[in-house]
Amino acid sequence: MNSLKKLIVCICLIFVGFQSVSQDLVVKKNGDDFSAKILEVGPNYVKYRLSPPGDTTITNSLLKSEIFYIKYASGFKEIFDNEKPVATPAPAPITNPSNTTTPTQAPNNYKYQYQAPQNARVYQDPSLLPIRYDGHKYYQGAYRISETQVKYMLESRRNAQVNDLLQQGISIRKGGTVLRIFPTLPLLPVGGLILLAAAIDTGSDASTWAAIGGVMAVGGIACIIGGDAIRSSGNKKISRALEIYNNTIPH
Repeated sequence: MNSLKKLIVCICLIFVGFQSVSQDLVVKKNGDDFSAKILEVGPNYVKYRLSPPGDTTITNSLLKSEIFYIKYASGFKEIFDNEKPVATPAPAPITNPSNTTTPTQAPNNYKYQYQAPQNARVYQDPSLLPIRYDGHKYYQGAYRISETQVKYMLESRRNAQVNDLLQQGISIRKGGTVLRIFPTLPLLPVGGLILLAAAIDTGSDASTWAAIGGVMAVGGIACIIGGDAIRSSGNKKISRALEIYNNTIPH
């Protein structure tokens, strides 16, 4: 049965190690740091998603000029100490289609001529657009908005009922997410592997380890079910808050 115990210890160490190295570390020039999953490093910005217990459905961005360095989960460190914004190239001047060698003279009050295409999006005041929530993301029309933007727009109405419902819903949803992820990650797979090892092992302690593995696996499943139920309760409060907010928008 010693081989079974060694296998269980190795499995636990693998899972702990996997959780500890799967995050990137962002260190800002003002001394602040946070763990995140880096999604994209652009010319002037870095897109990232916060690691748990933050809201993992929201994509954030940060100017590279604010970042000192990023230490990736692989161990590689990328330093941005001397980063400066990348200038956006100016558009080429419009030329005369009838004579490509002679440039079109533009009036002195503007540099380039521009005509918006017929299908260009017309600006609409966000505070006059209803917000839709699908249980994971927020939308105004066909465009996704962040939870921070939603909070700002709801707070602008100065409706205590709406703000309280939204904050309660977000907190409850995050609690359900934490319950669904953190206990389940070690319990379910480790419990399943213990059950498998106990089924292979013919020692006298196999039945005891099988019981332990079964309890862990069942506990993991219960955490998933309970976390989903809590998330659903939080989502209902968020949807109710948005329903009240949408009804207050002037038509």
